[in-house]
Amino acid sequence: MQFSKQNLLDTSPTWLSLTLASSAAALAITGIGVFFSLTDLSAIDPFTLLLHLVWAIVLSAWVLNLRLKLPPDKKALAAIGAAVAVGSAWSSIQQWLAFVTSGAVNDILLVAGAMVMDVAGGAAAYFFYRFNIAKK
Repeated sequence: MQFSKQNLLDTSPTWLSLTLASSAAALAITGIGVFFSLTDLSAIDPFTLLLHLVWAIVLSAWVLNLRLKLPPDKKALAAIGAAVAVGSAWSSIQQWLAFVTSGAVNDILLVAGAMVMDVAGGAAAYFFYRFNIAKK
C-alpha cells in the first residue's frame, strides 16, 4: 500500500518565513501583555485592539499559506473573512464575559474598533502577500 504525499501548505519560503515571524511577534506581544497584566478577558481596551490587529494579521497570513483550491482574490477574501469571523467571536465572548462578571457591557465603539482592527489585520496580510509574494 502506497501513500501519496499531500502538502498542507502552498507557499514560498519567503512568505512562510514572514508568517512565522509575524506569529512570533504576536506571541511576544501577547506575552508582554500577560506579563504586565495588560490583558483582561472581560474588557475591550486599547491593548485588546492591538491584540486583535496582530492576531488578525497572523491568522490571515496562515490562511493565505494553506493549499486551497481558490483563485488568489477569493483566497484573500477567505483570509480576511477568517480574521473577521474569529475576531468577532472573540469580541462576543469578551462581551459575554463582561456581562456575566460585572453586569456591564463594553463600549460599542471599542467593539466596533475591534472589528475594524480585524479587517485591517486581514487586509495588511493580503497587502504583503499580494504585492511582495504573489507578484514575483
